[in-house]
Amino acid sequence: MPLITLLHGLSSRALLDDPVLLKRLEANAILHLNSISGMTGALLAGLGCAIATQLFVKEQLQAGTLIAREVIQPKLTRTLYLCRLRNRPMTYVMEEMRRLMLALIAEQVGQGAWQAKLLI
Repeated sequence: MPLITLLHGLSSRALLDDPVLLKRLEANAILHLNSISGMTGALLAGLGCAIATQLFVKEQLQAGTLIAREVIQPKLTRTLYLCRLRNRPMTYVMEEMRRLMLALIAEQVGQGAWQAKLLI
């Protein structure tokens, strides 16, 4: 089935950590779209398939208009980072926001809303 991707630089970088595999996937795609809604529309029109997080098509999966299958080989991984400026000292507010973000992420992972493995 033809592959549909988002244009390089939008969200395709968030797809996986391996840049070589990402370039191969992007090179084999028949359609490169500007938006998630455009990609969803192309999927619903039956123009191809996409490798994406379930969050991109959550409503369509719940409605049963799209189906998802796990990619087994090659294993797709991505790492998300919480970053801050090195030269700016942490303030109370910054530390509290960091704590809140990490707590919300852990809560969503714990509830199964976000399929992930916490590394911290």
